[in-house]
Amino acid sequence: MSEASGDWIAWIEKAEHDLMAADLLVAGTDPLWDIVAFHAQQAAEKYLKAFLVLHGEQPPKIHDLPKLVRLCGALAGEFAEFGPDAEFLSPLAVFARYPGDPDEPSREDAARGIDIARRIRDCVRQRLPESDE
Repeated sequence: MSEASGDWIAWIEKAEHDLMAADLLVAGTDPLWDIVAFHAQQAAEKYLKAFLVLHGEQPPKIHDLPKLVRLCGALAGEFAEFGPDAEFLSPLAVFARYPGDPDEPSREDAARGIDIARRIRDCVRQRLPESDE
């Protein structure tokens, strides 16, 4: 395990970067909805992996949000509520990356993806250790 993969704070920071990138794209004049959806999926994935790392687990090298939700749910049952959201958001990362997919993410898909990522972020943040700052 690399030092960065064992540092839950680094995972949180990367997740925040993905969410900020999605927000910046949405604020643009002609948002790229497929890329917004991709960053929403990536943010959710990294928040979930941060939670696993926080609990001493090696995050699997996967993009399968339903599996990550199940792994987090084994540590904190509240994550189980994200099952349907994870099923929706997980494939958006793939659809967003390759041309010609008939199910390319729409504006509504991207907005829902950002909402899901933010709710996962909130769930993870509520379970982080208290800061002395």
